[in-house]
This record gives sequence, structure tokens and C-alpha cells, in this order.
Amino acid sequence: MEISPDIVVLSGGSGGANLAQGLVENLGHRRQAIIGATWDNGGSTGLLRDRAPEAVGDLRRIIDAVGQADTTHLNTRFSSRDLSELDEAVAQFDQVVSVPGMAARQVGLTIDAAYRVGHEVNKASQRGIRGHTLGNFILAGLAQEQGILSAVRTLSIAVRAQADIYPAVIGPQEIEMDDGGVKIRGEHAIDTHSVQHPYDAYVYFREGVSPSSLAYQALSQARLVVAAPGSPYTSIAPGLRAFREALAEQQARGGLFAGVANLVNMPHDTGGWRVSDYARTHRNHARRPFDVILHNSNYQDLPDAARNRAVQRHEPDEGEGSPQVISSNFVGHATVKDANDSAVRTEVTHDKRALAEALEEILLTSGTTPRRATISVSS
Repeated sequence: MEISPDIVVLSGGSGGANLAQGLVENLGHRRQAIIGATWDNGGSTGLLRDRAPEAVGDLRRIIDAVGQADTTHLNTRFSSRDLSELDEAVAQFDQVVSVPGMAARQVGLTIDAAYRVGHEVNKASQRGIRGHTLGNFILAGLAQEQGILSAVRTLSIAVRAQADIYPAVIGPQEIEMDDGGVKIRGEHAIDTHSVQHPYDAYVYFREGVSPSSLAYQALSQARLVVAAPGSPYTSIAPGLRAFREALAEQQARGGLFAGVANLVNMPHDTGGWRVSDYARTHRNHARRPFDVILHNSNYQDLPDAARNRAVQRHEPDEGEGSPQVISSNFVGHATVKDANDSAVRTEVTHDKRALAEALEEILLTSGTTPRRATISVSS
């Protein structure tokens, strides 16, 4: 099967889901594929690893973001072990995805999986279903029966996803960080670790990694590969390492490689970083530099608490062939999250439409200088 998308997004969390939503909403004429991270070992997805060896939380976010059905409750975390919450969530899901004659079998499979895993988890754990999500139950249950590739496809069909979605790696995968000789094991521990050597720290898979063959094919043949915003260590770096060969093939085909710098830095791992730091860290993991990196130059509209952590512009100092920095207003809306959901880490999201428009312009002007003006910001 030939997979030749215009845009492939390497996603590792809420930033990638936001970008994916912007692409399907604004670039519907482009064939798109989203590759979701599958190495998380914390929270609900970590507790479900005995049922699905791949982490399912990021895949759930992406499927919700690009689905045509209003399935936001896939991400709502249950607040107690009362199974009536599960019943209500399933009923809501069934109502919004059930279109006469449309994917009835897939909808039925998702509902059966949610009930089965939900009841198993409620019986096996003192916390019951509390802290889990309907979407995680669905994907974990389907993965038990069909494998993760088919599970993602089944739920994607049920919600009428507007992009191809692939898990990044197959099977149980664990990442580790080397921070100046100190080893930190597991995604959750890395994500909360205070990095001591941010310019030298690197992340790798503890065992041989098995990239998804469909994700590999999509990425290697894409016109444009985009590393989504997110933690450079836990969200993006593992995917870059897993797909080094695919990125090299995509480059040989003349494909472009773009990155989106975060709006703000996180004090524990990227405190004081500039655009050049993101570019260097991603290059070290991918073994390929970005062709273009998008940077937000609108500091004024950032929330007050985040403004002093804004990612400043600095031309990547990598010498000849360093990426072009495209600076523009990429500030979106203030972040809204459920009180039980600790996955959203920043106070503001990227403007998903502005990102989509910038990426479209890169595609339209590939081989030439993009028309979008770059705005210098003193660093």
C-alpha cells in the first residue's frame, strides 16, 4: 500500500494534538498523517500497560482532535470508582458516533472494549476507574484483541477521523535519559526530572526499538515532516531517534523537516532555552537538522505568569545549512483543563490556525524562500 502524505506530524502530547486539529480544520485538501507517542508509563496509560503494552494516552488525544464526531468526553477522567460514570460516558460516546449506516461494527467494538476493560480495572484496583478515561479503556481493550495498529484504526473509523493516525513504536518500549552520566529511567521519571546538563542530556530506548511500519512508510515519503511542540526530551526526542532512518530517506527524496519551538520554557528541563537550543537538541536526536523552525514572536499576549519564560529567538548557530527561523504570532488560547487532568503543562496553546497556515506556506514555497516575513527579536 502506497502512503504518500503531504504532511506528517511527530506528536508526543497535547501540543501535537492541537497542531493536528489545526491541520485538519484548515488544510483539509492536504493528505495528513499523525504519529503518536507510545512510550508514556505514567498515569492512566501507565496503569493500563499490562493490558496494552503500548501507551495509549497520546493516541487518544490525537484521535479525539481529528475526529469529526464531538468526542471530547473521550479525554474526561473519571472522578470516582462509581461504574455509573462509565455507563454515562459510553452512552454519550454511542450517541455522538452512531451515524446510521456508518461504521456500526467499529462503534460496537469500541463500546464492548470500554465496558470490558473498565470492569476489569474497577475490580482489580482499589482506585477503580478513577483517573482513567473512556478513550484509554477503548484503545487498551481493542489493543488486547486486535493489536495497537488495528485498535487505532477501529477507533479512528468510529469517530470519522480526518487524518491517518499511526502509533510510533510497537510493543513494550521504555525510554531512559543520560543526564551527565546520571541515568533516569522511564518517561514519567524523565518528565519530572530537573535536568542538570540540558545541552548534553539525551534520551534513548533501553531495548531495540520497533517503529511502526506504516508510520515509517508515511514519514519516509512525506513532503513535510513536522516535529510538534512538546517536551523536547519525552515527547519528541524518542520519536526522532526511532525514525532516524526514515528521516534520512525522506531527506533523500527531497522532503522538508520542520519544527515548532515551544511558546514557553519549563524551568525543570528547558529553563532559559532559545530557538537555537531546541534546534540543536532535536538535531542531536534525529541526526538531521531542521530546514525550518517556527518561533512565536508575540510575547505581549502570553499569560502574565508565562511571559518571563517565553522562548526567545536566536538564530541557530550551527553554521552553514542551519534552519531558517520563521517568527510570527503563534499565541493561541489560554489552556483549559479538567481538575483531574495533570497532562496539560503550560498556560497557553499555540494558535493552531496560524501554525497550519505557516506550514502550508512552507509547502507552497518549498525550494524557494518562504514569503512569510521573519521578525528579528533581540536575544
